[in-house]
Amino acid sequence: MRYILVGFLFVLISACSTKRTVKSDDALQVISIEEVTKDIDDNLITDRSEIKLELTDSSTLGPIDKVIIHKGKIYVLDIRVTKSLYIFNLEGKILRRIHSIGEAEGQFYLPFDFNINQFSDEINILDVRQRRMLNYSLDGDFKNQHKINGQISDFASLNKDRFVFHMDGRQNDPTERKEFLQVANKSNDSTFLSGVSEYGSTDYVKIFNSLTFSNKRLLYMQSMHDSIYVVTENEIKPIYSIDFNGHGIPSDIKRKDPMDLRQALITGDYYIVSGNLFESNKLLTFSWERTSKIDPETIESVWTIFNKNTDKSLSLTMNRFKEKHRFGPAQFARDGYFYSVNTLESRSVSDAGEEENPTIVQYKINF
Repeated sequence: MRYILVGFLFVLISACSTKRTVKSDDALQVISIEEVTKDIDDNLITDRSEIKLELTDSSTLGPIDKVIIHKGKIYVLDIRVTKSLYIFNLEGKILRRIHSIGEAEGQFYLPFDFNINQFSDEINILDVRQRRMLNYSLDGDFKNQHKINGQISDFASLNKDRFVFHMDGRQNDPTERKEFLQVANKSNDSTFLSGVSEYGSTDYVKIFNSLTFSNKRLLYMQSMHDSIYVVTENEIKPIYSIDFNGHGIPSDIKRKDPMDLRQALITGDYYIVSGNLFESNKLLTFSWERTSKIDPETIESVWTIFNKNTDKSLSLTMNRFKEKHRFGPAQFARDGYFYSVNTLESRSVSDAGEEENPTIVQYKINF
């Protein structure tokens, strides 16, 4: 269906202020996207193992939107079906489900994003509808909450007190450029740094794992922006440029109203970033989609693997990759390993017709 392109949308209203912008003229490392291969090397995936997530009455998962592994626990977010954050141990046994819907203290309506603050060992859950952050211990015990100033799409922590916020920008005139990224205090009422300028209408696509901390640094990418940024307390700097070989989205398309923009995207030949940005010491991975004006009913999902040492990239047709390896693109990375979720087709069904929970696949990439 054509709606795959826009993924998971929410109508949000945002407001934000900026104080300082850091720009860099440093040369960017170019990630060239050329051929998309359907031939998957048998030796591409190595050192593979699986963690089957336990299925109980309190751990029945819908689609997994985000995975973080930290200090012997697996944290799994399901936004769309159960609206819950689950905690498993490394053997896949369920430890805790965080799910309390409402407006009282310690409750949320929509857990739009979560992160682990590794500097304070705290789980932070963003309730986008009530504009507040709920904070928990690593075991899932509620600690406190605080209000958030402005509408936020994604976030990550830089230290105990400073966060990076991707501010939703769709309330603006589509022809107006604004800065989407802010380094601010926890409540986002004091901004120290801002950057990543783009047109407001381009922010109507929600992508997952666009702001990730996977190789001792925080990286950011946006759905219709062809640069990848590194974010620190002192700068927001582009470090990679994605060369889509003439298939990037031109500025005149980005400036359109959201409905006109969507129509232009699904009837043109464009390559559109769709997140899942992760890296190891030598590899960088991310997902993207390509549309076709010749066949407007077809949207092809692609996974790119980039070797930072050799400047070589490998772009894989996801349907063919899933058929071969039975899992999707990386959804987490740590210590040289990447982590994905197995496909629906690879999950067994009980005699009673009950589908098993997703399996976390751990592996290395040989490229």
